[in-house]
Amino acid sequence: MILWFLDSGGGTIQENVCKDSIDWLITTSQELQQQFGQLKQMLFMHIPLWQYIGLFQVDNPRCAGMNQNGGITPTAADTGLY
Repeated sequence: MILWFLDSGGGTIQENVCKDSIDWLITTSQELQQQFGQLKQMLFMHIPLWQYIGLFQVDNPRCAGMNQNGGITPTAADTGLY
């Protein structure tokens, strides 16, 4: 299993994953799969993608984390990561 950790910004840094990071992730993932075959992979980033807002519902028991805080604040733009 490969665990990926990407900086999604915050604080004084724009809340997005940079295109360079996405390009690196795609290229490196493809290289590893060519070398080792199909691999299980999991990605962690602090600020959720804007597509996550479609999955998030206050009443959704499968959506954990921010239910008690009144919602989420996703990245401002679609970077193509999803």
